[in-house]
Amino acid sequence: MNLEEQYEIGIVLCHEIDKSGNLSKETIARTDFGIELYKRGKIKKIVLSGGKINGNSFSVAEKMLEYVYTKIREIPLVEDISLDTSGQLIFLKEAIIDPLKIKSFCIITHNWHLPKTEFMAKYLFPEGYKMKFMGIEPNKYLKEGREDIKKIPQFLETFKKLAGHDGTLTEYLLKYHPWYSGAYPFAKFNKGYFSNNVKRIKEKYS
Repeated sequence: MNLEEQYEIGIVLCHEIDKSGNLSKETIARTDFGIELYKRGKIKKIVLSGGKINGNSFSVAEKMLEYVYTKIREIPLVEDISLDTSGQLIFLKEAIIDPLKIKSFCIITHNWHLPKTEFMAKYLFPEGYKMKFMGIEPNKYLKEGREDIKKIPQFLETFKKLAGHDGTLTEYLLKYHPWYSGAYPFAKFNKGYFSNNVKRIKEKYS
């Protein structure tokens, strides 16, 4: 476990979950890694991230939270509304990281998911944050990694107007990302769902 410094939070990005609420083995592996970092004192707090993906009535993060409770007595912070990686990073930033004045954090995901995640985080977060990217199971899912990195051009296309945007990242996401403006293929979420829940999370932890 190559993490020499302590970070304020460790963010566990979800993978998948089935219709019955069973976490994928990848989500469990990421969560276990976050728990291990917490036990070893490498992070002060765990943050779980993942919304109601694939049309489920429950969020991935709430099922991750239930899993964490079976392992430790820590009460993690929860971001439970995102539908993809860009949404995770933006909602985490504006609902948890910035309101709590957090300046150091590590992001936990699979190694195959790491290049895209790191690219997006460095694009969306300005200087002034100490970020560490932790990839688990480096020799698995190589095909998924090759496919995942192909999503970066679409990310850049979606966020090409960000430099001239005067509002918040959440406002930009809800305006330009189709999944957050009513076109998510598995469920219908309106913009108010996301903006109201960002406010809810922010108020809960502030």
